[in-house]
Amino acid sequence: MHSFKIIFILLCTTIIFLSSCQEQEDDGWPPVARAFVEPAYVPRGQTTEITLDARKSCDALDYPSFCDASEDGDGCPSVCPGGITYSWDIPGKTGNIRTLTNTYSLINVDVNIDRPVEISLTVTDCEGKTASKNIWLGITESTNNSPGADNQK
Repeated sequence: MHSFKIIFILLCTTIIFLSSCQEQEDDGWPPVARAFVEPAYVPRGQTTEITLDARKSCDALDYPSFCDASEDGDGCPSVCPGGITYSWDIPGKTGNIRTLTNTYSLINVDVNIDRPVEISLTVTDCEGKTASKNIWLGITESTNNSPGADNQK
């Protein structure tokens, strides 16, 4: 009986100690960032319009009802609580971003690049937690339509 008490006290002490060491997450979880680019490749050195789509990004663990699963929806709103904001870093951007939604979850932008670039999306929830997604935009060589030209490089 005496050994049972000692084991019980050690077990309780261990549980209390371990629970006090864990960081508390009172503000919830970070959002989920999802991003897609179309087209995935653009001609080297030519200004080309691309579409960036982050409509599948949302604060899925804290506010799953705000996630927009439809193909043609606007994505997660930016209103609090439950919403997120979208921020894009687009190397090679020329001109202004043209938003196709009220939240910048779906945008068109012109780019002119001479090498593959990494585009970054950062989404921020109402509690200030962030998540990022990086996607690559590749290049193709310009085509030369003259006879005998080698278009592959």
